[in-house]
Amino acid sequence: MRKYPVYSGLFVLLIATLLLGFPARNKARENLASCKERVLSLDEFQKLRQEKGSELVVVDARTQESFKLGRIPGALNVPADKIKQPAFRSLLPKEKKTPIVFYCAGPQCSAACKAAIQAKGFGYEEFRIYEGGYPEWSQKGLPIER
Repeated sequence: MRKYPVYSGLFVLLIATLLLGFPARNKARENLASCKERVLSLDEFQKLRQEKGSELVVVDARTQESFKLGRIPGALNVPADKIKQPAFRSLLPKEKKTPIVFYCAGPQCSAACKAAIQAKGFGYEEFRIYEGGYPEWSQKGLPIER
């Protein structure tokens, strides 16, 4: 008869938890890498806007409150934490091959990446991330909408 059956069970549970946790961590790293590969500088973003014109969809992944205070002209507000909600998801283009640029509150903000990864899960592959986001845009004195 086993002397410590509770500890054996806990050990098995611990190992199973660790093994099941690794795929999630790997997926998170993969998602982060996917974002980093698609980062645009301000100059690259402006060039893309000129090249694509109205075909390019710009998505502000910040909160609705931040969006109302100011945004890049023509941007749609699809907050990262609400992108799965039908009302916000419906704002994304119907055509999955449409180029989309996500932005948020600058390099320290992860909302643009989170929203882009969610959009990727919906089938959008042509996405980029403007890392400087609204703070860089407004600090450079570029036009904003309110």
